[in-house]
Amino acid sequence: MLKSKDFVKHKKTKNSTWVMISVLAVVVIASLAVYFYFFYFKNPGLAGMKSWVTSAESTNTAESALQDGSSGQNEAAPDLSIVGVIVERVETKAADPGNDGAENTIGIENTETTNKTDVAENINSTNTSAGTTGEGANTTPTTTSETSNVKKSGEIYIGDTVRYDILIKNNGAQPAKDIKIIDLPPDKLENISMAEGSGGSYDPFSRKIVLDVAEIGAGKTIKLSFTGFISNDLNDGEIITNKVSAFYKDASIAEQSTELSVTGLPDYTATLVKVEDVNGSEIWARDILKYSVIVKNSGKKTGGSVVLNCPVPTGTGYVDGTASKAGLILSPNKSLLQFNIGKIEPGSQKEVSFKVFVAEYLTFSTEIKSGFFITDGQGKISLENPSVTTEAFIFQTVVCMGDSQVVLSDYTTQLGTLLNNQYPHAVFNIISTGVKGEMANFAIQRFDKDVRIHNPDIIVIGYGDNDAGGPTGLYRYHMDILLKQAVSTGAKVVVYGVGYIDLSISKWLGKENYRTFNEILKSDICPKYGAAYVDLYGPMSKDFKKYIKEDGMHWTQEGATLVSGEVFKAVTAVLDNEGRTMTEIQE
Repeated sequence: MLKSKDFVKHKKTKNSTWVMISVLAVVVIASLAVYFYFFYFKNPGLAGMKSWVTSAESTNTAESALQDGSSGQNEAAPDLSIVGVIVERVETKAADPGNDGAENTIGIENTETTNKTDVAENINSTNTSAGTTGEGANTTPTTTSETSNVKKSGEIYIGDTVRYDILIKNNGAQPAKDIKIIDLPPDKLENISMAEGSGGSYDPFSRKIVLDVAEIGAGKTIKLSFTGFISNDLNDGEIITNKVSAFYKDASIAEQSTELSVTGLPDYTATLVKVEDVNGSEIWARDILKYSVIVKNSGKKTGGSVVLNCPVPTGTGYVDGTASKAGLILSPNKSLLQFNIGKIEPGSQKEVSFKVFVAEYLTFSTEIKSGFFITDGQGKISLENPSVTTEAFIFQTVVCMGDSQVVLSDYTTQLGTLLNNQYPHAVFNIISTGVKGEMANFAIQRFDKDVRIHNPDIIVIGYGDNDAGGPTGLYRYHMDILLKQAVSTGAKVVVYGVGYIDLSISKWLGKENYRTFNEILKSDICPKYGAAYVDLYGPMSKDFKKYIKEDGMHWTQEGATLVSGEVFKAVTAVLDNEGRTMTEIQE
């Protein structure tokens, strides 16, 4: 037998052991509680563990119910289904979809929930929904699969912007609560964004659309909507897949994958239209232009029945025989060239060309626009047409002022011919104003009404034949005033001196100072006003009988030709290569 003292000691030891066991049990239970809290409740992805826990809880509940004598009933998962995935074209790059005015919508719906009967040919959809067996059903959702009919109206083209409408219905008699909808858009759907008015959010990093739904009423349907761009990286007939799932308590209770076949198109927008001036860089009236068109199919599908239509641009005319011959159709009035190109494979191109002339009436700066386009049996494809602008012709007014030499000769007419031939892009309007027997002092009096009024660009002045024999100082004075008037107009001024006077003829006796007049013009008056001086005496004196009539002063036809040539040299010295007056006279 234990002694009293030993018994007390034994009792104390036994009590300490139970205390330690109790403390250890509390620690283990607390650890398990923390573990399940962080790794189960805070991590819904561990569906298997949750199922185990749920099953265990269910078992415990059932056992408790049996022990308590109650019947016990498990909570059933909501009965949801994806009743429709509708794809609607928002924007299309197709020239003419060719659907005879039908809605640009592709719908995917279950026959049980819709009376729409259109059946698609290019969309396949598999619907998976939760199944429950009522009282006593297993609380872990089970799924059954069915293939749903689909409806299609129109085509979805590569490059289209489309809208997806996902329809989720609660088929049960009770509200479905705490539902999560997750949609995985097609891999090659770009620029995804939620549609206006739709709930949910899109994460571009995970490429998921998530919608948390607090409650879906019994028999009610909700909609998830988003838009995206069908990638140009796709090929004709390629399939894109959208997958949507509905979750209840982190378990999938409905799923649907939708396959959509996209249609490729031929694309002619990369077609290149070029125009060049055969005559040079600047385009003028009467020039020849060459149009070259490289028809390119940068699309995903072979183009058929391709016709390039080239209306001849306004202000031009077709040059006969310059168009590419293959497939050419020329309208009777030659205002339209059509090239029947036929088929063009993706990545292929064909080139045609033709020439036109620029109408001679386009002497002002005018834009020449081309309006070429392509037809392919589906519609009209406008091209990026270049335009060119013609240079404005230079219009110059030349006033030739003088005495009888202007009246009796045709030197001014010859001068106009020389200038217009020299400058094909300029028009020289020659105005002659001469008076027989006139001297410089009378020219001063009529200058404004006969010269300034024409707003001349160039003024040619010739006096001295009738002034010769008079005071030299008076001639200098009058010519100084006359040139001052001339330069005040802003025109370039050219002055020619007296050509030749045969002093052997008695009536010209006393005109010996005409050569002094020439020197005054050359050395004094013209330099003072920046006018060009033309010496006629030098060349005429070499053979004056050829250039001077028998009267000893007036010019012969050869003389007029000589004068026009010498004045022409002086005038061209103040013009650029196109016939425009320059700022400074070239020495």
